Amino acid sequence: TFGALKTWWDRYSQDGLMIVGVHGPDFEPDRDQQRVRANLRKFAIKFPVVLDNDRSIWKAYQNEGWPAYYLVDHRGRVIYDRLGEGGYRQLEAEIRDAIGRMSGWVAPPSLEALANPTLAQCGKSTPLRYVGSERGRPSSLEGVQETQRALVANRDGEIGYRGKWALEPEALRLTRDNPAFNDYVRLIYHGAAAVAFLESASRRPVKVYLRQDDLWLHANNAGPDVQWDESNQSFAVVSEPRLYYLVKNARDAMHELTLFPQEAGAAVRGFDFSNACQT
Repeated sequence: TFGALKTWWDRYSQDGLMIVGVHGPDFEPDRDQQRVRANLRKFAIKFPVVLDNDRSIWKAYQNEGWPAYYLVDHRGRVIYDRLGEGGYRQLEAEIRDAIGRMSGWVAPPSLEALANPTLAQCGKSTPLRYVGSERGRPSSLEGVQETQRALVANRDGEIGYRGKWALEPEALRLTRDNPAFNDYVRLIYHGAAAVAFLESASRRPVKVYLRQDDLWLHANNAGPDVQWDESNQSFAVVSEPRLYYLVKNARDAMHELTLFPQEAGAAVRGFDFSNACQT
């Protein structure tokens, strides 16, 4: 949503719109103020952002997810709210109306509201999936005889792991080095793109190899965080705890994604996915 928010800031901040971002951390590393500051600079965010580590703002608004928008008028009343991505045209119309009621401002005829993607052409995507014991339900594959199984709808969001892993409240953490690719996390997802929240043990860069549908990624389906070794095996270098953009497919479909971290201490915290328009 950064694109829409930055557009509105550029268009309307001089006319009375104030945008305040509220960062509600999802994982422990996201509570680090310096990391938040660095990412705000990275994404060129000019409006102020509150670090809501104890979720007090989240609770006060009875918020239920990301992203959420609350439009507050000049009298302090919440006059419009929306949960979820999209809806840009309607929200921008509400912003214009609120500014107009405050100051009599009228949008110039040349200023067109942001268009919404055509949802029918976007496809669908699996909801956010957590991996830790508190909010996730990963299944151990030890002792399970794996055979080729169809990627059917009732497997959407399925997460399994094999090898030496510690199941923590917020993550699966590898407990031994993995040069032979014996230890892995596997998930089934639907979407055009997949990202994963990954981290290493000591901020030392670690390779996490990955395969989609039992094949190494290639230039046409790899996300920008993916590289290849001399054998054309795909991997991401995890140097800090953050979301890593791993897969970008041409269209949304069911896929199997398998991650093979190479060093003990590497952790997988969660996965998120996007449809064709969001990608």
